[in-house]
Amino acid sequence: MAASRVNFQIPWTEQAVLDRNQLYAELTGIKPRLKARIDRDQGVRQNLVPVRDWFRTVRRPELEAQLEASGAAWPGARPTCDMDRADGFRIAGPVDTDDFQSIAGLFGWADGILRRRAVLAVDGSHLVPERGMSLTLGAIQIGWHLNDPLAGHAEEYQDISLQLSDKYGSAEHNAEFVSQINLARSVKECETLLDKALTMAHTPVCFYDNSYIASFLAYQTDEFRDRYLGALDTLLTRAEAAQIPVVGYIDASDSRDLVHLYGSVHGQATMDDSDLYGITDAALVAELLPGWGDRTPLMQCARHDGVSFGREPDFLYSRVGVVYLRLHRRTLPARVEIPLWIREREGLLEEVMDVVRAQVVLGNMSYPRALSRADRQATLSTADRRVFYNLVKSWANQELGQNVTRSAKANSKRVTRPSATGTADFG
Repeated sequence: MAASRVNFQIPWTEQAVLDRNQLYAELTGIKPRLKARIDRDQGVRQNLVPVRDWFRTVRRPELEAQLEASGAAWPGARPTCDMDRADGFRIAGPVDTDDFQSIAGLFGWADGILRRRAVLAVDGSHLVPERGMSLTLGAIQIGWHLNDPLAGHAEEYQDISLQLSDKYGSAEHNAEFVSQINLARSVKECETLLDKALTMAHTPVCFYDNSYIASFLAYQTDEFRDRYLGALDTLLTRAEAAQIPVVGYIDASDSRDLVHLYGSVHGQATMDDSDLYGITDAALVAELLPGWGDRTPLMQCARHDGVSFGREPDFLYSRVGVVYLRLHRRTLPARVEIPLWIREREGLLEEVMDVVRAQVVLGNMSYPRALSRADRQATLSTADRRVFYNLVKSWANQELGQNVTRSAKANSKRVTRPSATGTADFG
């Protein structure tokens, strides 16, 4: 049966070419599949209840005994002594408030926390070479935000570096070069974070806008994996030597380390069509953390993946602790990764957690302000891309006598596609 045409009202822009009736018909066509997915998600929520109840009641000695009996080398997670402080797998936040919507009652508290602690955040972005460009050139931009109120010093800036390929031509090489740019960006972020932290007058709490638990490396080349892990290892090792807390902040995490912990001690599968499939840690602990600033106890990461498989017990993952932190009523708890040495200094773990909480308050209750400002410094926009390639083209012509060319298709897109200002781009 042909799809009937409907008056499907959406506020389209002048440039929209999408046929709304075709879109509506496509949505109608996949409705049964979407409904099945919703039903499956409801089943996941039901399966989650006994897992949550177990975490609410389990105690550290019992859990340690169960883990030892399981014999699992990488059971997902392991308890730390921080678990002894928890009540129902919850450590209450520092502020007694039910007001998640306004920062009015929390701003003074957050400001007081951050007046006593230096903060540093680093982020990065990159430009990859356009296909069809005669000069295979990419760029990495690292941005940072630092604030040391005790020294009266604040700084926001960025640093750009170029990546040049000696080869040109094949699609395979272009993909390889893009991978190299991604790797160089990640390494540069770690290096910049460490370099800036070591030169600050007062020890900062540093924000790393990524996870230390890099499961995606299982699908990368050996060289990529070794260099990436090497950068993380250097960051963790040198930061620990200097006693600089560097926390990894993941706003929307789909990690399942706690779920795998449950599966390990109960001999229960967690993948494919098991009852635990689809449950994430953040969803698991959400109802255990009712109040603003509530957190789970610090757990040692022991993820079993293609990176940790066959590794020694002291592999990088085992040096990282994981906390889930309630920062907003309508979103799942954020994942915060903390080097385990921090728990060994009395009071430092809670101090670091308060800095994270305070940063989110000053970030309009959504995201750590320092990371948002570092992102603003680092991000390369569409306009930046245009400036970059026009400048490179002009420079190459003047300094090298080289005419940088691009494919006819790329030129056609630039002429026919509107720019951000709504006008055709002939640059």
